[in-house]
Amino acid sequence: MLLLSLIYLLIQMSVYGVIFYLPQQVAALLGTAVGFHVGLIALCCAASGFIAAQPLFWTFPTRLLTGAAAAGGIALINSLGSLGGFIAPSLRTAAERAFSSTSARPVCSPRC
Repeated sequence: MLLLSLIYLLIQMSVYGVIFYLPQQVAALLGTAVGFHVGLIALCCAASGFIAAQPLFWTFPTRLLTGAAAAGGIALINSLGSLGGFIAPSLRTAAERAFSSTSARPVCSPRC
């Protein structure tokens, strides 16, 4: 169950990353504002993939666990996995502090 909790935590982290931060980073790379050009088709396809992973994931615990173990196991997986909603923004903030930047642009050396 801990492995399933870790998998669900990573799914949640990816969903939060795509929903909250990816459009800003793509806009920064393109030098435009977040809007129609940034959110076009590719970001929608990526988001649909991450979101589609959630219902597919829940087929595994329900197949592996039965009876009272299913109730407790699903609750544990959901509780631990939902921490991804806290961990993803915290990692983002830590990365911004470590690199002293909020931009996705690479730091260019004098040879660039």
